[in-house]
Amino acid sequence: MRKLLFFTICIGLVMGLTGCGCSSKDDTKLSDDKRVAITVDGHDVYLDEARYYAYSAQATNEVYYIANEPREIDWNQKVESGTAQNAIKGEVLDSICRRECFYDKREEYNVKLDSDEKKEVEKNVKNYFSQTSEKLKNKINISKKRLGEVFTKDMIATKVEDIMEVETKGLVGDYYKDFIDNASVNCEKCWSDINFQQHILSKKDMEAETGLATEVPEDTEEDTTLESVE
Repeated sequence: MRKLLFFTICIGLVMGLTGCGCSSKDDTKLSDDKRVAITVDGHDVYLDEARYYAYSAQATNEVYYIANEPREIDWNQKVESGTAQNAIKGEVLDSICRRECFYDKREEYNVKLDSDEKKEVEKNVKNYFSQTSEKLKNKINISKKRLGEVFTKDMIATKVEDIMEVETKGLVGDYYKDFIDNASVNCEKCWSDINFQQHILSKKDMEAETGLATEVPEDTEEDTTLESVE
């Protein structure tokens, strides 16, 4: 049921935000950590963060597709929400909206990271820069400081959602649906400019890269893996 709810929301976001364009917040003179890509209910998500999630999802799907077909994915092939690229970007957008929804309630629930969790964030940042392919890192182009902030936000949002899951007795998905139904979500032009037309990973890359996971990712509620694009 929650998987279906997630799918419905992300399709709605894809269809509803297709025409979103540039506003005064999308200033090309700003650095990527100051240039707004998405606004969720008044909260700004900057371009470097949006690129991290979008291009990580692209790379994950390219690994998944090569491992299962095995051939490289065609991001222009048609699926229910338009193209394979639109479907994945819609899922990424929904994931970003969900993260902002629960992160915004961190003070209400007094959620912070403890020392062990902060060390985990530091470890994850270190692993990203030491284990991720150069091509993917160049596409994302995010600093260590900013990636630490992105990982921190994600961990806090997850903690808040877990608390609310217990508090609402399993109805946290309904809470998020109500939030997204009433939230104002705006995508700037720089979000639209993120595209998957240039593959991050090829079959040759997967054979050459030793720092990339090649196993098939598990299917989860917020999994940004395209299961079928036939």
